[in-house]
Amino acid sequence: MRRQMNENTQAERRPLEEGSRVGEYRIARCLGSNGEGIFYLAQFKYFRASFQDLYRILQQEKENSCLIPIVQLFEQNATVYVASEHLQVSTLEETLRQSGGRQCWCRAKKYLLPLYNSLSSLHKKGITHQGISPENILLDEENRVYWRGFSLLEM
Repeated sequence: MRRQMNENTQAERRPLEEGSRVGEYRIARCLGSNGEGIFYLAQFKYFRASFQDLYRILQQEKENSCLIPIVQLFEQNATVYVASEHLQVSTLEETLRQSGGRQCWCRAKKYLLPLYNSLSSLHKKGITHQGISPENILLDEENRVYWRGFSLLEM
């Protein structure tokens, strides 16, 4: 990875710190510089490995009823893929839209309490969701609730 230098500012001539993130890359170390730019050793595999670690942990969480069961993790084309069970679900966003944007507490607590317990359990294991929204909460026909959209802290 190379960063072009700008003659206007001295601050841009300083190398990025090790561990900093640029796009999908994590800077491992500065390799050197010349009049054109600064050269870095950067790791893309770091994020791929972190993603794989996250989903391996989620795959092992069999007791957490709010997680869509993961069937398999595999690598192909330098990418990690997650295969999960297919569920007939709709997003909370869609459900709220159909009900005019409101729900009574009796119905909402049936899915909010399991979500809270699920999240609490994941937090104890060091996993945070990073994207809780009505788009990432799924409900099936029996009001069972599921998470989707986990992402990495580094992203």
